Amino acid sequence: MFGFTKQEQRYIFILIVSFTLGLSVDYYKKREVKTDKKWKDKQILEIKELKEVTLTAQSRKNVSTGFNNIKDKTVGLTKKSLVDKININTATLDELQLLPQIGPVLAQNIIEYRKRYGFFKTKEEIKNVKRIGQKTFNKIKMSITVK
Repeated sequence: MFGFTKQEQRYIFILIVSFTLGLSVDYYKKREVKTDKKWKDKQILEIKELKEVTLTAQSRKNVSTGFNNIKDKTVGLTKKSLVDKININTATLDELQLLPQIGPVLAQNIIEYRKRYGFFKTKEEIKNVKRIGQKTFNKIKMSITVK
């Protein structure tokens, strides 16, 4: 075969077989990932449908009164997906925690500020609350309202 010795022919044969096997394994793994992605897409669609059913069962106007019923972590709903607008003057501790970047400590700080200084007159006034700066305000400003 092209002037190669017997030993060189064996090495070339082994290289060709190894290369072909490597390509086959790579193709199989890529195909497996695509199939797995389709399964994940189906799961995401099911979660979105479940979220819509949950939100339509409890009218969007009254959603702020029943957050405990719909923030089930097994459903996979995120804080941001549940919040349209939260009135920071009347929101409870649980409702405030649904805002992005707001945990139990910041929610409690907001309530204490509200008790001490009265209702917020503007959205920007929430920056006066301890531990809420411009970055946090930028993340929550679209999710809050003052009425």
